[in-house]
Amino acid sequence: MAIKLLTDLGSVKEVEAATIEKLTSVIGEKKATLVYNYFHVKE
Repeated sequence: MAIKLLTDLGSVKEVEAATIEKLTSVIGEKKATLVYNYFHVKE
């Protein structure tokens, strides 16, 4: 999954900035939700 994200988006900073829709198009809905929440949901 990490290699796919970095190949398609180019950097961790781009992964962090990506919309949920973009992440979903790259890695699918379930994994995209996990990645998106990691960067955007604060406990």
